[in-house]
Amino acid sequence: MNWGIEDFVAAGLMLALVAGAFLLARRSSNGPTYLAAFALAVGSAFVVVWVSLAVGIIGEQDNPANLFYAAVIGVGIGAAMTARLRPKGMAIAMAAATLVQVCASLAAYFLAGADLMVLVFNAALTGSLALSAFLFLIAAGRKSAPEMASPFDAGPRPY
Repeated sequence: MNWGIEDFVAAGLMLALVAGAFLLARRSSNGPTYLAAFALAVGSAFVVVWVSLAVGIIGEQDNPANLFYAAVIGVGIGAAMTARLRPKGMAIAMAAATLVQVCASLAAYFLAGADLMVLVFNAALTGSLALSAFLFLIAAGRKSAPEMASPFDAGPRPY
């Protein structure tokens, strides 16, 4: 591939957005499970955008069928903004993105005639989003660090 200046600008912008998203996640994080879930979600979106812009997921990058994946990212971002990055809301957001990803996979197969490699890519993406939703659900069950009481804060024990 012969990169021009616009390709480097796009790559730099994408990397800056990912870095900014991780800084935002770190501020709203309640632990490593939340960060892992966030990394899966943002990493999945990054890979989809990168592959779509570079070569296209379905056919060439200008194939309109690739817009199925924009819906996945749009739902994920919109739902995450609605959830205000809270773990329980993020679990719902990633579950919604997973559902849209399944629909995009079916559409890619039945409407666009996707081949085996596209189906494998879709399966990996669906699994990544589903795992992210599951990890956010686990993170939602945990208290954030400031709310957790130390075992030494309980005072004297009656035993």
